[in-house]
Amino acid sequence: MLYNLRDWFYECDRFLFLAEVHYHKENVIPSEHKFAHELTSSCLDNMFQSIRDMTTEADKYISFDACVSQDELSNLKEVLDNISSGKWDNMDVECIVKAQKIVHKLANAVNADILQNNEYRGHPRIYNACKIK
Repeated sequence: MLYNLRDWFYECDRFLFLAEVHYHKENVIPSEHKFAHELTSSCLDNMFQSIRDMTTEADKYISFDACVSQDELSNLKEVLDNISSGKWDNMDVECIVKAQKIVHKLANAVNADILQNNEYRGHPRIYNACKIK
């Protein structure tokens, strides 16, 4: 599930990049591009809930959601929904850049959780196993 969330954040980053481009070239509409995931606040909420459910069932290490405040998460959701519904007047390019930074923080934290869970299961980090410095 964490891998799916990481993929979702990568797709979301691309979606937000296209939204930023929209302010320079109005014919670039992110919602008209194909993505592997639905990029809305409700989809993000569902993924977070699935991970919370998995965490309680499997007793896994999950802390990625602690890296952002509730306000930052609400901001991200609002921007995603505005882009998806084409409400360009409800935001500006600075809002999109803020949302990108939030996505980057979350993606990095998810990567850290993936590594932590692999270690928790007894799988060493690839860098340690290969003695890469």
